[in-house]
Amino acid sequence: KKKRIKARNFAILAPTGEGKSFLASNILRQYFESGVRLVIIDLGGSYTKFAKLYPKDHTILRYESGKNLGINPFYVSSPADLTAERLEDLSEFLFELFASDLKVTKAQSVSVKKILRDYYLHVDGSYSLESFYRYIERHRVDLLKDLKIHPDYFNIDNFLHIMSEYVGEGIYSFLFEVGEDQTYKIEDKRLIVFELDEVRDNKEILSVMLKLIKSAIQRTIWRNRAEKGIILFDE
Repeated sequence: KKKRIKARNFAILAPTGEGKSFLASNILRQYFESGVRLVIIDLGGSYTKFAKLYPKDHTILRYESGKNLGINPFYVSSPADLTAERLEDLSEFLFELFASDLKVTKAQSVSVKKILRDYYLHVDGSYSLESFYRYIERHRVDLLKDLKIHPDYFNIDNFLHIMSEYVGEGIYSFLFEVGEDQTYKIEDKRLIVFELDEVRDNKEILSVMLKLIKSAIQRTIWRNRAEKGIILFDE
C-alpha cells in the first residue's frame, strides 16, 4: 500500500507435464479479470486457448520461420515523438545488439543517442535499422567530427561490421525487414501473446526476438506507468 516495492517477481517450477502452464493460466485469468494487463512470451504454444477466451481483448503475434514479428523498433510517427525516453530505449536496444558483451559507459551511451537524434533529424520517413545502418555508412567519414564525438566513444567500423548480420544480405536481416510497423495492434489490447515456439532452439534468433519484444512493450504497453501489468515468460 505504501508502494515501496515497484515490481514483484514469481516463478512456477515443476517437471515437464506437471501442469505449470495450466496453473499459470488460472493465475493469469484472475489477474486479467481484475484489470491487470498481460503480456505472455510463450515458447511452448500453451496460451492460445486461454487468449481466445477474450476475443476482443487479445492479440497473438506468432513467429514463423524466416519471417519477422512485424516490430520495427525505429518506427516513430513523427520526429516530435522522439522523446528522451524513446532515445534511451533505442540506444539500449542497439547496445544489446552490437555490444552485448561489453560494459557500456556513459560516454558511449551519449554518443549513440547523439547519432540517433541526428539520424531522425536528417532522414525523412522510413525509419528502420537498415536505414540507420546506411545513414552511418554514408556519413562514416565526418559523422563523429560533426557531432563532436571522440572515436574512442563510438567505433564506426566495429558497429558496421557487427550490425551487417542484421541488414542487407546478412543472415539475420529478415528479422528487421519490416514494411509497416505492427505494434499498433497491441496498443489497445489487454492480453498479448508472443508465440516463439519455432525459434526456441535458435539462441541467436530468440535473443533478437526478445529484444524486439522488449522494445515493443516499452513503447506501447508500459507508457502508462499507473497501469498494472504482468509479463510471463513460459519456456
